[in-house]
Amino acid sequence: MPYQKGNKLWKRREKHGRDAHFDDYVELMEKCAEYFEWAEANPLEELKVFQHSGEIIKGKIPKLRALSKKGLCVHLGITVRCWEDYTRREGFIEACELVENFIYAQKFEGAAAALLEPGIISRELGLAEKSESKQSITINITEKDSEL
Repeated sequence: MPYQKGNKLWKRREKHGRDAHFDDYVELMEKCAEYFEWAEANPLEELKVFQHSGEIIKGKIPKLRALSKKGLCVHLGITVRCWEDYTRREGFIEACELVENFIYAQKFEGAAAALLEPGIISRELGLAEKSESKQSITINITEKDSEL
């Protein structure tokens, strides 16, 4: 049936919009804690080659997995934009701030202890040192030079 001008079928809807992903901040915090626990239980692995008694041995060394907001969002099954909406939603503001503080602290402390690449983490956290170089050049033109 084609759309008819003046159609009011939209008024018959029982609800408007999508359901929220999380009913309350407690559910959100539980899911965030699952991400933190998963990251700790699943470290990244670096393959190292060792030599012992003339024999070459390969070994995997566990490395700290840096937490991230995007990684959290993937785990939660939401977009970063959806996360940002939760950071402004009444009842979720403090929980989201705690989660973001935890992610920041883990990265900062991991980089400070050289468990994470300090240069990458400092840039991501906005802590990279910025240097600015200014030079000025003065050119004096004499009458003799202007004839050339």
